[in-house]
Order: sequence, then C-alpha cells, then structure tokens
Amino acid sequence: MKRRQVTRQPPYLRHRKPLKRNQALNRKSALHIPERLLREKFTRGSSESPQLIIDNPIGWSCKRRDMSEATFCQNCGSQSISGTAFCSNCGHAIPQPQRQSTPKIGPTLAARALSFPTLRKNRSLIILLIAILALSGALVQSYTQNAVLHSQNTDLQSRLTILQNEANYYYAQSQTYQNQDGQLISQVSSLQAQNTYLSTQVQQLNLQTARPTLTEWGCSGICQMSNGNAWAMDAAGARIGGVPDTFTYSPSYQATVPVGVFYLTLDQYVQFADCSNNADASNRISCVTGTYYNVPRASSLAHDSEVYSCTPGSASCTFFSYDFHLAEGCASYLAVFFSTQAGTIYPDQTITYNPASVGTGACA
Repeated sequence: MKRRQVTRQPPYLRHRKPLKRNQALNRKSALHIPERLLREKFTRGSSESPQLIIDNPIGWSCKRRDMSEATFCQNCGSQSISGTAFCSNCGHAIPQPQRQSTPKIGPTLAARALSFPTLRKNRSLIILLIAILALSGALVQSYTQNAVLHSQNTDLQSRLTILQNEANYYYAQSQTYQNQDGQLISQVSSLQAQNTYLSTQVQQLNLQTARPTLTEWGCSGICQMSNGNAWAMDAAGARIGGVPDTFTYSPSYQATVPVGVFYLTLDQYVQFADCSNNADASNRISCVTGTYYNVPRASSLAHDSEVYSCTPGSASCTFFSYDFHLAEGCASYLAVFFSTQAGTIYPDQTITYNPASVGTGACA
C-alpha cells in the first residue's frame, strides 16, 4: 500500500485559505518586496501622491517615484501599479526602474520636531554639566598646583635645614678657628718675647766674644754671700786692687758696713800711703794732689755705679760716669776700697774688655 506524500506547509500558511491566481501573484509580489520597503510611511487621504520617506539617524531622506504611476507588462501589455514585481495578469516579472536617492540636506521634520524641544529642555542640564566640568577641572588644576607647591615647599624646607646645618657647622668651625687663632696669637707673642730675649742674649754673647766680662774679685749669685767670699774691713785700713788697662772697671758688693772706693793714679796712691795723717782713708785722701775719682760709701753697690770727680779742698764732687773707664786707654790706676768702720764685704768685682783707641785719663 503506497503512502501518500503530504506536503507540510509552514505554520504561518496552515490556516490561510487558498488564494486565487491574481491574489497569489499579488501575494508573491508582496513577498518579494524588500524588507526595508515594509517600513514605508504612506500619507493617505491627501491630494498629493504618496511618497516613500526613509528616516535614518543622520537626517537624510530618500524620495521614490510616485507609487500611482502606471507601468505596463512587457509580456501581455496589461497595466499594473508601479512598484509591483510581477504582472497581475500574466505573472510575468516587471522590471523595476533603478532607484536613485536624492540627499536631503538637514534633518527631517520629525527629527527637527524632536531635537529642538529636547535641547530647550536639557539646556539647564547642559549648562550645569558644563559648570560641573569646569569646576572639576579647576579643582583638579588647583589640587595639582597645591601638590606641586607642597612638594616645592618640602624641598625648600629640606634645603633650608641643610643650609642651617651647614651654617651651624661653619659657625662652630669659625669659633674653633678663633680659639685656635687666639692660642696662635698667644704663642706668637710668647715666641716674640723669647726671640727678643734670645736676641739680647746673642748680642750679649757677641759683645762678650768681642768684649768679654771677667770676674776680678769675689763671685756672684749665691756664692757672693757665702763665707768663702767674705772679706774683713777695718776702720783705719783699706783694700787696694789694680785697675787693668784696656778694661772697664765695674765694682759691685754687699757689706755689713758702708764701703767706698777711690780711683787713684800711681803717683796719687804714693801720696795717699805716705800721708802723715794715719787716721782713716777719708782723712788721708786730703794728702792727694790733683783730681781723683770717688764712689760714695754704701753698704750695697751694684754694677754701673755712679763715679764722681773730686778735687782736694773742694766742698763737693761732680758726677763723672757710670763705672770707671779711664783705665781703658791707660795702665796707671789703682782702686782703694775703704771704710770708717770694721765689718765684712762680699765683693762681685768684674772687668769688661773695652780697649780705647787713644790714651785716656792720666795717659791722655
């Protein structure tokens, strides 16, 4: 038994009634209309011919030819509505004219009707958004500038701290240098004093080398007051010593009684010794003729003592020099140490080599 083949229709065609030929052709023509043409908007009840306007988001529209324009089938010659794909009489395909789109500058009426009220309603919101964006930009810029200034301030504070530390260091160094400078100045002053002292010593040594100083009688320092340097003096006697020529004679002593010195030539000493007045030396000096030289009596006599020039019978003597220099160019003088009382003398008698270029005193 043969099975009968049943052709299943799609669900959207199952409940539809069969169409007549013309209706089928029209249906077939309708089924082949592009989907974009199904969104066409027609204006009915108007005296104008219906137009196809395709709205698009960029504001352009396309105009089609008038849908009421008649077209003729090339196969059977029957008239058909322009825009159908097949002839309503014979079903032959009707060639479609090439569609040309004319650009429409500017938005459509619908777009204009929707855009301007929307802009008017959102003007305040747009202004508010612009103000918020400007304020946000200003805040961001201010925050950025504040961060930059804060970074610069931190950097400057760090540099200031470094500079303060360096200033404190240099100030401490300057204080140290000032202290060292004071110490150096003190040391320089001490060295200058030592240099002066050494220069004096060198000069003295040079002088001593050229003109040496010798101790003729007694000693100096502690030795001067020792028992080994003690010499007795009596009221009537005297101690006689020669004054070497080419030398400066410089007596010095400590005594328990006043002691004086006469400087006499050899001839004057003979007169002094042969005087008939055998009392003390101060009375026998009256037998001397001519000028003699005298150191007044004292219990203490230092070097560079004052020497006076005296004349017998004169009421007073005249200052002559410090120390005795007349023997520097003459070998004819004696020194007479005398006292009017008994006691002890501690001498420190020195002579300095200082030869004269010409005769002096009695030898001049």
